[in-house]
Amino acid sequence: MNDLAIFRCERATSLKDREEFANALAEFKSALSVALGGPLRRKIILEIDFCNLILGNYDAAEGARKYDLLVDKAAHNDFEGYIHTAQKAGKYALAIDRLSEASQYLLSKKRLLLEVQISIDRYETTSARELIKSNPSMPDALKAKYNLQMLFGERRYKEVGRMLETLPFGNASDYLRLKTQVLIGTGEYSLVEKELETHSAFYADQEWLEQSLATNAKMAKMYDLAIPRWEKIVNSEFCSDESFVAYIGVLIGDMRFEETKSVIENAKDRFKKSTISEAWVSLLKAGGDHDEAKEYISSTIESIQNTSPRNKIANLISENSELMLQEYSTTGNKVWLKKYLEEAEKALHIDTDYYPSKIKYIDALIRCDEAERANAEISKLPQNYRAERLRLDSWQKYFLGDSEGSKKSGNLRKRIHYIPQIHDGERAALQRIDSNNLPNPSLVTLYTVIKNERKRLSWFLNYYRDMKVSQFVFVDNGSTDGSIEFLMEQPDVIIFSTTESYVSAYAGMVWVNYLKNKLSKNGWALYADVDEALVFDACESKDINDLVELLETEGAEVLSGFMLDMFLADPQKTKKPSILSHTEIDFIKNYPNYIAQHFHNPAPVCPYMNMRGGARSHFGSGEELTKSPLVKVSANVDFLRSSHNTTAAKVSKYSSVFLHFKLIDGLEEEARAVLMDSQRSVHCQMRYRSYLESGQSEALLAKLSKEADYYVDSQKLVQQNLITRIDEFHDQK
Repeated sequence: MNDLAIFRCERATSLKDREEFANALAEFKSALSVALGGPLRRKIILEIDFCNLILGNYDAAEGARKYDLLVDKAAHNDFEGYIHTAQKAGKYALAIDRLSEASQYLLSKKRLLLEVQISIDRYETTSARELIKSNPSMPDALKAKYNLQMLFGERRYKEVGRMLETLPFGNASDYLRLKTQVLIGTGEYSLVEKELETHSAFYADQEWLEQSLATNAKMAKMYDLAIPRWEKIVNSEFCSDESFVAYIGVLIGDMRFEETKSVIENAKDRFKKSTISEAWVSLLKAGGDHDEAKEYISSTIESIQNTSPRNKIANLISENSELMLQEYSTTGNKVWLKKYLEEAEKALHIDTDYYPSKIKYIDALIRCDEAERANAEISKLPQNYRAERLRLDSWQKYFLGDSEGSKKSGNLRKRIHYIPQIHDGERAALQRIDSNNLPNPSLVTLYTVIKNERKRLSWFLNYYRDMKVSQFVFVDNGSTDGSIEFLMEQPDVIIFSTTESYVSAYAGMVWVNYLKNKLSKNGWALYADVDEALVFDACESKDINDLVELLETEGAEVLSGFMLDMFLADPQKTKKPSILSHTEIDFIKNYPNYIAQHFHNPAPVCPYMNMRGGARSHFGSGEELTKSPLVKVSANVDFLRSSHNTTAAKVSKYSSVFLHFKLIDGLEEEARAVLMDSQRSVHCQMRYRSYLESGQSEALLAKLSKEADYYVDSQKLVQQNLITRIDEFHDQK
């Protein structure tokens, strides 16, 4: 009979490996019915327990376990097995309960080790460290193992790197593999290529080498290297599901949507259903097919909800919630915001132990203005030093009015985690090409990044000079239209040149943060694209220095705002500016219209709000308009995401807008150029694609003429509640 049990057990294991857990459970039960006693029977019982837990059959699992303990004395020697199945299934609260119940049967040393590992698995690393610290008799080698595991889990790669140098390694391959992970985790992509090329002859037959090279190229966004590397891995006999997902990621990153579709279609029988589902959803979202993505997710969940792991179903529901948020971002309809929160809550309830769902649920609460509930949920989170945990710690302290505590959490995150926009600057290949005096580090300096923007430069410089900005730092990323030659003639402009990837520099934030921290140590940095004109209350009579003085008095460290998209509402009745005269054009005069209707909701990152709407919402892209144009450099504030966000800082009670001249003549030509530019991110290219797919932008904007407003001055924006009134600028005589 045991031969039959073994056969059925092997078949069940195969089903389990393909994540067909309902079928695997039935097959394991069938194997148990014919299994004789001994180790095989005990193994099958634990496999049944695991499958029940994965499928969410908690009552069935606990009922079977307690019955087993009641009728089989051998089960009392297998408490550890039941604890391990709960761990493997990701049911950590249950694992703790089982450990507590088994305490009398386990040696104290074994109990400690299980408790430490469960704490690590559920991201309770603070508790795990306290347990280790309170047990000095634990061998040093074991302490090192746990500490290394926790640091890797928290992605504190710099500390991992230092720790590796102190550990003995009997196998040089293990050291190189771990060191490579550290280098990738800290953005040392060029060094990884060099290191692995040096050692490739020694480790050519080791799978980790190919995986590391492929991962390195993916993280560096070097798609010309990443795609063939991942393709080779995927075409090998023993490709993992994780590698397949990575391959899909680089294909999408390079906007090879049709090729991606073909790859997924041909892989349906090779990989798990949940893996194929994940790939399809990624492709549909990247391609902007949100309705199709929602339909696909719904049908997939319905087909796998009783057979697949709870966390995989939770992931799909979370993807659906993100699509609901995108619908809100596009339409402003708060019904979608409500659905977004409902879906995030549903994902959490599917698997309450699943950490990513907890984080996404809290983010949803914050975005849906449920701050009190978010605060309560953050307090329940496992204590650790993961980046997302520190981010929420920072938000929580901000919510509770503790701005210093908020900054402390944010600065800790900056110190122990790799944030490329902040930490990659030291490696940036920036060459200064002007001969002007360096900026005064105590004065306001404007920073910007350009490529072929000659038509805007005269207007841009004059606008900010009128605002009494006296220092400009430009980063040129390969202009060929005379931009550099023009800027070289300007006495107040510092120019740095680079041919590095704009995408890899995170839309230039790597360069801007590095330069402002070098050149404006004691002052304030204004970041503006060359199609943006800063407006704040009374800016017609008050200049940038008056604004900074006000912020200093307030104790603020960042000024928030948003992009107010400007356009020409009725080009048929208005003489259009010549494309040849763009070097002299007054953009405000020639593109004076805007849509006043905007909508906003809270956000979990500084400046803690998202603004959307305006003219660009009619292109169907739902773009984020939030900006943080002005930061206090000496307060250790850095720009993130093209200045949509900053690192933790005290946000001013005053606000601003950028008059944003994106929707002007030549938009279609610009969009086509961006779609051909490999240095633009997939998200940026999809945004410009939406401009083209919306039809002729001029005709679309003309349709908005009835609801379009005419820009007069900052006071009108105050009256429309688009910017805040600054009483101090009006009370002075």
